[in-house]
Amino acid sequence: MSVRAFVGSLVFVVAVGSPALAADPEAERLLLDRLRATVEARVARCDGLVGVYVEDLTSGATIAIHAERLFPVASVIKLPILWELFARADEGKLDLGSRLRLPEQRVGGGGSLEHLSREAELSLRDLALFMTTESDNDATNALIDYLGLDAVNARMDALGFPQTRLRRRMMDVGAAHAGRENVSTPREMARLMKLLHAGSGLSARSAEEMRSLLGLRPRVALGEREPFLEQLPADAPVLEKPGSLDGVRTVVALGRLPKRPYVVTIFATALARDGDGDDLIADLSAALYSTFDRLARMTASGRVLD
Repeated sequence: MSVRAFVGSLVFVVAVGSPALAADPEAERLLLDRLRATVEARVARCDGLVGVYVEDLTSGATIAIHAERLFPVASVIKLPILWELFARADEGKLDLGSRLRLPEQRVGGGGSLEHLSREAELSLRDLALFMTTESDNDATNALIDYLGLDAVNARMDALGFPQTRLRRRMMDVGAAHAGRENVSTPREMARLMKLLHAGSGLSARSAEEMRSLLGLRPRVALGEREPFLEQLPADAPVLEKPGSLDGVRTVVALGRLPKRPYVVTIFATALARDGDGDDLIADLSAALYSTFDRLARMTASGRVLD
C-alpha cells in the first residue's frame, strides 16, 4: 500500500461520553472537531505509517487513527517493564532497594551506565530511574534479565493488553531481524497510561512513584530533542515516555491538566525521514495541549479564563 493510500484509509472516530463540567457543550464540540481536523491534516502530511490514539479523560471523547494496528514501539516498551517492576514490588516479590549488577556486555545506545565499571551495582529503583529518565538501555536490559520477558507479557495479558509484547532486549538487532520486535498498539499503550493516571492495578505509592519518574526530564536539560515537550510551556503538567529507532518515532503521554486530563499515543514507522516523525509528534502535542488547556479553563458561557 502506498503512503498516500495508507493515509487516505485513515478512520477517525470521536466517541463522546458524559459532558465536561462547567463548559459550553457547543463550544466544546467545536473545539474537539477542530482538533480532530488538525490531527487528520497533520498526519496526512507525514511520509510514513502513523497510528494515533487520544482520549479526553473528562468527556470520554476519543480520536483513533489505526489505533488497533501493531507498531514497533522502541523505548515506549519500557513503560510495561516499569509497571511489572512496581507491581511485583506491591506483591512483595521484590525489594526495590535490592542491588543488581549491570550486564557484563554493555549495549549503549542511550544513557550513561555503559560508562560505569564492570563491578557497578545499582538498586532496582535506581535502574528504573535510569531506564525511565535517560532511557538507558543497559539499565533496561538489567531489569529485563531480572524480571523476564514472559513475566512482563503475562502482566500485560492480565491487564487486558494482549497485543503489547516485549520480545527482545534493547539493541538486539539480530532479534529484530528475526521478527522479534517489541510492539504494541496505540490504543493499548494509551490505556496503560490511563490506568496509571487512575492508579488502578498498583498501590497508591507505586503509582505515584511511577508518575514521578515519568515526569522527570533530564534529557531536555542535556539538550537532546524531546519533540513531545518542545512546543509546550516549561511547566506543562505532562508525563511521557518517548522512543526512537531508525525510521521509528513513538511516544505515550499523559496530560495532567487539573480539570482536563488526557492520554495520547503517537506511533510513526516506515518514516522517509526521522525528523518527520519528530516534527509530527511536536505538532500534535502542541495542538492537543492547546485544545485541552482551553477546555480546562472554559466557563459555561464559553469564555476562557486564566
